[in-house]
Amino acid sequence: MNGVVRRIGVGGGLAGVLAVVLSGCVLLPGLRIPAGGPETTPEATAAAAETRTVYGYVLITDVEMTPEKYAEQAQRVWDTGDSSCVAPAGFDDIVAGGEVQVLGPGGVIATGTVEVGDFQSDVMSANAVIGCGFPIVIEDVPLGLERYGLHVGAESRPAFAFSASEMRSGPRLFLP
Repeated sequence: MNGVVRRIGVGGGLAGVLAVVLSGCVLLPGLRIPAGGPETTPEATAAAAETRTVYGYVLITDVEMTPEKYAEQAQRVWDTGDSSCVAPAGFDDIVAGGEVQVLGPGGVIATGTVEVGDFQSDVMSANAVIGCGFPIVIEDVPLGLERYGLHVGAESRPAFAFSASEMRSGPRLFLP
């Protein structure tokens, strides 16, 4: 898979090209497809597939988080009830309202949105991440692929690979 980075333990970012192969697509010997028949490109197959909305998270660890900075943010949450946050240094391209792309065999197959970051979400606590967690929502993601690519942020960031199961359960992209 050229250009795709596995998301766990990788200290990079997120964009690139994903080469995913649809499973179960075989041409049986002796089968002839008539000229002008249905289009069978991966893009057409993905477009005709059943879709679903995918909810996930981009979790960014703030490596510069000091006890003082943490206490300051916790106090702001206590005083105002506002636990929103922005991405730490080096991840300035991941922002609320930014685009999320799901990549398939022929490129982008669905797009979604990065939501407002949350400093103290249950997902951040459950994954022991101190930094900023961005919910992502992607509508109309075609079902039926074995692997998906997920791209968030600047074009220079590589895409990250997720299995169909991970996409169903809500992908969690961990960035150091």
